[in-house]
Amino acid sequence: MTDAAGSNRAIAYVRVSTVRQVQEGNSLASQTESIRFYARSKGIRIRSKDIVIDDGTSAGIPIWERKGGKLLLKKCESGDFGHLIITKMDRMFRITSDAIHTIDELNDMDIGFHVIDMGGQSLDTTSAMGRFILRFVASSAELERARTQAQLMYGALFALVIALLSWLFLGDLLGPI
Repeated sequence: MTDAAGSNRAIAYVRVSTVRQVQEGNSLASQTESIRFYARSKGIRIRSKDIVIDDGTSAGIPIWERKGGKLLLKKCESGDFGHLIITKMDRMFRITSDAIHTIDELNDMDIGFHVIDMGGQSLDTTSAMGRFILRFVASSAELERARTQAQLMYGALFALVIALLSWLFLGDLLGPI
């Protein structure tokens, strides 16, 4: 940290990638409100300009490669902050190695990483147990992403099979493929 006051300052990261996520309660506004409430309850200072927004960005892209992630990294490296707050792991990560690497980098920068909603409990990396549990949860987020991708692939494959069968049985009615 560059100054003692920075240890009580936080930055935050909020992200949505689809309209469906907004409809399910993960809007940028709801994430921001949760982060502000959490920070107040912990006595951590956060300013509006220190909430990094990544709208329409996939968490399948490593954090430091995203537009908002690059800004977040710059703020982290400034030494002006002691905390990084997110609402849920899947708002920031879907790749286990990215989560683990990022958590380790934040630790090296003396930045505590806080996740507000871990099944109703908050968790942070200021303890060894917190770091362990967050690494485990990061693995779960990657599994969910892989399952979603598999479902999309199976859906596309099913549509292709239906189209081919329709073409085989209906022939020229559908025209050439």
